[in-house]
Amino acid sequence: MKRALEFHDSTVASVHVKESCLVVELSEAYIHESEGEPGVTAGNGYLQAATLTFSGTQTQLQSGLEGRLWDGRVSIQGELVGLLPVPLNAYGQVVAELNFETGQNLQITATGLSVTTHGEARWVEAYGG
Repeated sequence: MKRALEFHDSTVASVHVKESCLVVELSEAYIHESEGEPGVTAGNGYLQAATLTFSGTQTQLQSGLEGRLWDGRVSIQGELVGLLPVPLNAYGQVVAELNFETGQNLQITATGLSVTTHGEARWVEAYGG
């Protein structure tokens, strides 16, 4: 099975700096799971805790960056990634923008990105292709 994270319907628990990394903790990340291409081929949707670690960041942190995400996008080495593969370890120029339902935006420039999930996944829905 292939898995990928979608920002819409995901919830940010915290954003903090750890060493030279910006860490985004998602209390609930919307995860697509499919035998084909997640989010495109029929499969299942789950909610699961996840951590996005942006290394070598050049980001100004704002306060109040918690809550549900409306949308988000990531480009790695100039290539826009619709859904983030899980797990992921990418190196090179990373540019990300997270859009909160509150209207706040977090823009991140980094030299790497890792995505991991942890804890139990909770099934939400089946989706068609």
